[in-house]
Amino acid sequence: GGMLGAPGTEPLHGEIVVQAEDGTVSTVRMIRGTVTAVSSTSITVKAEDGYSTTFAVDASTTVHSGLRPHGKPGDAAVDTAGSISDVAVGDVADVHGTVSGSSATATRVHSMTAAEAEQAEADRLAHEQEHADRSGSATGSTSSGSDVSGTTLAG
Repeated sequence: GGMLGAPGTEPLHGEIVVQAEDGTVSTVRMIRGTVTAVSSTSITVKAEDGYSTTFAVDASTTVHSGLRPHGKPGDAAVDTAGSISDVAVGDVADVHGTVSGSSATATRVHSMTAAEAEQAEADRLAHEQEHADRSGSATGSTSSGSDVSGTTLAG
């Protein structure tokens, strides 16, 4: 699970109010879903429950595209910095932004193609299964063909 929600749940969208060390309070909006519109100045994302929201995009917006690395040993970091032009309608995106009045400006956009999103979900499920295997007494091989220490299992 993510930062918001119970274990085993994935947040779709929401707003949280945060306080910085200097005492300033701001509202952060997040959404995870399918990109329905994107331009050099804005991105619109629709969550699985049908909720849709638009964020302004500006020079301070950081954009990453591609699969997000989990930082396991031997994994190449494939999460690359990009620009909003790398994002296409139909991509799956995770957007965080700062709310001001009735609008929100994206601070971070992470997008991947639908195929990459399927791969990421499969990896996440395999990772959760690994976790379950490790915390229980059951021992099982992972679908990746290697165990958690990074040594390859005999085929």
